[in-house]
Amino acid sequence: MGSYPEVVERAIEELSNLPGIGRKSAERIVFYLLDRPRESAKKLASAIYYMREKVRFCEVCNNFSQDNLCPICSSDARDRTMLCVVEQPSDVAVIEKAGIYKGLYYVLLGSVSPLDGPGKNSGLNLGKLASMLKRFPIREVIIATDADTDGEMTALYVQEFLNDHELDIFRIGMGLPVGANIEYMDATTIAKALQCRVKMRL
Repeated sequence: MGSYPEVVERAIEELSNLPGIGRKSAERIVFYLLDRPRESAKKLASAIYYMREKVRFCEVCNNFSQDNLCPICSSDARDRTMLCVVEQPSDVAVIEKAGIYKGLYYVLLGSVSPLDGPGKNSGLNLGKLASMLKRFPIREVIIATDADTDGEMTALYVQEFLNDHELDIFRIGMGLPVGANIEYMDATTIAKALQCRVKMRL
């Protein structure tokens, strides 16, 4: 039997199931919560429960939302001629933090495995993407899936689907990270950077 009371051990085990949280980190979180006023624990538990009950997928783009439409789809300030296709809602948050892109998003909620192949059933709801293309005057699509094998296969699958529409289709630029030294980069990264080169205008 462990040295912790059963209720403490249960809390540690539950926290350990979270991504990036090992047992040591879970223990520190539990100790922190036990050291705080009971009201703090109640607020945290309430916030987590309320979030899980209220958050849903946007009926248009699959982004996280409290309402039928997410704040991006319902905003008149967004450029509705541009669409960025990503794998997960977390990708939307990362791109938004950059503060450059002002268009709409479509979240695939998954990716295609190389075993599936671009011509087989991927499990992705591209019919919903087609509805979005009809709903908004989209002219340009940026495919911003991951740079791994699944992400590349997903990009090809989405591109094949979009080829039936009159759109300008782009793949998000990849290659050298900002501040990187070429001598320390692997061959795959260098190759991708050369493939995704852009013209320097005078």
